[in-house]
Amino acid sequence: YVALPSAALAVNRVALRVKLGGHNILQVDIERRFQRSLHNLYALYLPLADRWTVLDNAMGKLKPIAQGTASRTYVENIDKWLNLKKLCS
Repeated sequence: YVALPSAALAVNRVALRVKLGGHNILQVDIERRFQRSLHNLYALYLPLADRWTVLDNAMGKLKPIAQGTASRTYVENIDKWLNLKKLCS
């Protein structure tokens, strides 16, 4: 899962894409999808996956946040992991 730390950053990235000729997405849709995606990650996907990895894409270079299995979680960046969990509730 490739994560951003906030819906605001996702909105900013879409705005930049639009300036470069890409398609637009309404801000309300970005915010709804951002929260729903995180909720689904924690509530649905992680418990079902044999193996998973969550990566931070805030700076354009992927950095590991956590990885695990359905029964174990190995957190590499606790602050970012807890922030994502907070955002999904």
